[in-house]
Amino acid sequence: KKKNTHALFGRIDWQLNAKNLLTIRDNFIYDMDDQSDGDNTSINIYEVYSSRKSINNSIMASLRTSINSRVTNELKLQHYWEYNKLFANSQLPADNIPRAIVQNVKSSTSEGSSLTTAIQLGGQRYGGDYFNNHQVQLIDNLYWNVGKSHFTFGGGVTFTNQNSIYGSETNGRFYFTGLTNFDNLTPYRYARDVYLTDDHNIKFNILVPNVYAQVQTTVAPGLDITGGVRVDYTAYLDRANYNETVDRTLGLNTSNKLRTLQVQPRVQATWDIGQNKRDIIRVGAGILGSALNPYSMINNMLFDGSHIVGVDLTGSQV
Repeated sequence: KKKNTHALFGRIDWQLNAKNLLTIRDNFIYDMDDQSDGDNTSINIYEVYSSRKSINNSIMASLRTSINSRVTNELKLQHYWEYNKLFANSQLPADNIPRAIVQNVKSSTSEGSSLTTAIQLGGQRYGGDYFNNHQVQLIDNLYWNVGKSHFTFGGGVTFTNQNSIYGSETNGRFYFTGLTNFDNLTPYRYARDVYLTDDHNIKFNILVPNVYAQVQTTVAPGLDITGGVRVDYTAYLDRANYNETVDRTLGLNTSNKLRTLQVQPRVQATWDIGQNKRDIIRVGAGILGSALNPYSMINNMLFDGSHIVGVDLTGSQV
């Protein structure tokens, strides 16, 4: 197993004039992780492991403006690109091959005990998985200092374009009970996911605007209070296809859009007991949340009944 990682970083600070500082920075990472992903069978043969290529690049420009001695504004614009692809083992065809899972493989120890295990060989489960995502983020922060109080007001918007291909389980897998059935090529089960369309890509867009405010103030010698609130709204701009059969039989609408609103307040008190920065007590509380994992929408769109069907054969049908 080899891991080949390269990183490149660059930054330019340009003082445009006495009040404006422009900063541009770029961070590029390339990672090739050979034999990185196996499967969950007890014993996986070498060919079962896939390799993962990951590339990401982040470029950001920020303009920091000193409006006056008490007010500073910082405007940031960032683009982030992420590429991730899994490849079947180099010993296999690029398009992958079915897997074989041999269960109930028996052996004996030197003490005479009997053990059983499972062995997987053939193709790779995740070979073919693919992600190519772009994200653009615009943020503006205003910092205002008034006496012993420091205010921060800000807001922004993030736009994400997701493009992925589901490769798991599409190459199929045969299940065997014991080595004898494997030698005789008599599986008891075959299962795989089959695409219904020629276009395997799942694409959607996400828009996330947000606003926030915070104040930090000194209320007594050594005692600071910080309070703030952040509001995030997440809108998935695309949806899964409507499946009439699911609606009719289960009463579920597969074409629902995803939207969330999160209000996150927080407050903290910091007491520097001797004002010597050694004995400090902090007490705080807040409501913290995180956005939905985009994989939830990938699954919604992929498994709406119009992209993929599952095939599961047993007995004489195999």
